[in-house]
This record gives sequence, structure tokens and C-alpha cells, in this order.
Amino acid sequence: MSITQNNNLIFVSIASYRDPELLPTLRDLFIKAKYPDLIRVGLCWQKDESESIEEFIDNENIRIYECDWQKSKGACWARHIIQKFLYEGEEYYFQLDSHHRFKEHWDEYLKNLYDEAPSSKPIIGTYGTTYWPDREDTEPLIEEPYRIVTFDTFTDDGDIVSRPQHIIEHDNHKANNVNLINARLLSGHFIFSSGMFVRECIYDPNLYFRGEEITLSARAYTHGYDMFHPTRSVVWHEYLRQREHKHWGDHTKISDFDTLASTRDKRSKQRQRALFNMDPNNLDFKHYGLGNVRSLHDYELYAGLDFKNRRVHKYAARLNDARDMPEPFIMTEQEWHEGMLNKHTIDITWNYEDVPDDVEFDFWFFGFEDKDDNLLWRKDMHIEKDNTYYNNIFNKKSNTHRSVFSCSGKPDHCVIIPHIKDGDWVEKIIIKV
Repeated sequence: MSITQNNNLIFVSIASYRDPELLPTLRDLFIKAKYPDLIRVGLCWQKDESESIEEFIDNENIRIYECDWQKSKGACWARHIIQKFLYEGEEYYFQLDSHHRFKEHWDEYLKNLYDEAPSSKPIIGTYGTTYWPDREDTEPLIEEPYRIVTFDTFTDDGDIVSRPQHIIEHDNHKANNVNLINARLLSGHFIFSSGMFVRECIYDPNLYFRGEEITLSARAYTHGYDMFHPTRSVVWHEYLRQREHKHWGDHTKISDFDTLASTRDKRSKQRQRALFNMDPNNLDFKHYGLGNVRSLHDYELYAGLDFKNRRVHKYAARLNDARDMPEPFIMTEQEWHEGMLNKHTIDITWNYEDVPDDVEFDFWFFGFEDKDDNLLWRKDMHIEKDNTYYNNIFNKKSNTHRSVFSCSGKPDHCVIIPHIKDGDWVEKIIIKV
């Protein structure tokens, strides 16, 4: 891998898997750039026989690692391939997916953000604002910048779920020329930093998909990088992609693959837990491990996480109002310990007769309150296509639900409020815990 140069070039990493949005993304990337001649794209093109990007094949600013989709090993592997074989010492590193739209003159804007960041090693990124390819002709791109927040608890396999949350203060930030805020977590689909990041935090190809972002965040922080969210939208991202191919949906037993996506995911989660010392292990991660500028516990104090005990701090969790979540700061040990949320697993059963018949629901409010009726945690169950679990509840084929969540108080009772599509709320159901 070449040494990073002061050449003003931006290396753009794009991992694409059977994606019809790749071509529109490449077009928009170059059209919206102020200085397209300074852009170098590294593309891991995991393609099928129907795909073509003919207009870019002979573009000298694009380097392509072509791979049959059946031989792909997942997102982290693809990003590793790009960094290892296609990066050539460009000054800046810009990591994306293959389904994006861009701010006008995004390249100049990101360089300016990088220069004004209050850090000698800044890394800028977030979850991109949502765009819908089938609505582009009728709906303009929306200015709705996000911050990345953690969910309220760890998953059973030791992962931490992250979610986008609207930066509700972004109008005030804009008026006051506040262009960056501190961040706890990185996104896999929008990262901008020095090309040195590629050399110090090269992707671990042994990771699969889930776990990519938390491991990357911890590795970056322990290598001395400071993370920031932009307060204005820079890129837009297509999230649901319900009709598109997913690696984990293709690489299955029914499709006769030797190595299943589920097997890769299981191994990846084991490696992730080992990195964070959640499981006993003696693995040597070599250059895929944590840095030595800061410790893992330094990151825990900053991000509000407790990996060993699988706990989340109240300041870091997505619980209720976004305005209750302060920007990240380095906590004291006392602040860190005292603010940790307690994890609960509660099974709830309700009476069928409490839910009306012959109506169509669009979502249910599902929450837990303390003895003084203060809301501790909530989940909105939205009707989703092909979601058998929710459909069974909404259609009165099931009257039980297991909630796994964290909160700072003691749950006293569960509150369920079904909502009728195009109608009113049903009378609330209260169940003592």
C-alpha cells in the first residue's frame, strides 16, 4: 500500500453488490464534484451477468476489482479488497456504498469540514439522509442530517445496534455556523478522513456485516481519531432496498452455497466479541486490532458503552426525546458507572378480547412505565410487509411478546395501545409486570 501523499486527491471507496444503483451513484458522484479530476474511485464490483457500467470502464479515474457475486465474502471483505489493492496514496479517503446521491460540490465541502475540525486526526461521517430512487423525479432531496445513536441494549450475540436520529438542532447550528458536532459512532457507508486512515485502520476481511461499524469506531478512536457528524446533509443513502439483492439473502443453503452467509455472520460475531474481550480468547488481531493511542476503556468512557457487561449508558441510548441526549464527552468513572442502564427481558401476555375484531391496525404502541407512570422504554410495532411475527399479533393470532430492553428505572407495568389504520387509538391495555 502506498504512503499517503499531500496531493489533494480524494480516494472514493465503493463496495457494490449486484446493485442497479451503482451507475446512477457513479454519475452523481462525478457530476456533483467541483473538481472531478481530483477524484479517484476504487470499486469492488461484485456483479452478475446483467450489470454494465460501460461508460466508466475506460475512465482513468476509476480502478475496478471485478468479482463474480457468487465469490463475494461480504461487505467488510469488499471494503478490505478496495483498501488493500486499489488505494494508491491519495490524500483523502471517502468511504461509501453504491446507492448514494451527493451534495453539490461535496468534495470541496468535505475538505473544508476536515480542515476546520478541532482535531489533528478528524474523521467525519454519519448515516446519510434517505433518498428514494423511484421518487427522484417528483421529490427533491431533503435536508435532514442525522447523528448516529446506539439502541438501548446489546443483542444476544454481543452486537450493539445503531440507529439514525435527526439532528433537531441543525437549523440553529446552521445559523450559528456550527458545521460539526462530536460523534460516538461511525457509519460504514459515509466516512471521510485522511488517507492515513486506510493504513492505520484497514478493514478486517474476517468480519461480515453486522458489527462493522462498532468495531470500526472503537478501532478509530483507539488509534487517536476524533469522530464528528456534519450538521448538514452531504450524502443521501437508499436504506430499505427491498427489491434488491442482499449478500445474506443470496448466500444461503437453499441456493447451494458451501459457505453460508449465516456461517460468516456467526464467525464474525465471535471475532467481534473477542476484540472487545466479551468472550475469553487469545486471538492476535495483528493490524486488524485496536490502537495504542487510547485504550478500549477510554472509548467506553467516551461512547457510553460497557462491552464486558453488555450495558449502555443513558446518555448514549436512544430512549425518548433526542433533546435528552447530550453530545458525547469523556465521562468520569463515576458518571459512567452511575448512568448505566439495567437490562430487562420481560414476557407479556394480553387478553384477546381487549383488542377489537374486524379492524386493520397500522401500528401498536408498546411501552413500559414505572409505578409513577413515567415512560421508561417504548417500541412502535409498525405493520411491515412479510413480517409474520407482527402480522400474527395484529391479526390476533398471537397475544404474547418478549421485550428485551434497557432503562434506568424499574418497570412496573406494560402499556399497549393499538392504532387503527386511518382511525383512532384503541383504549390502552395495562399489564402489571
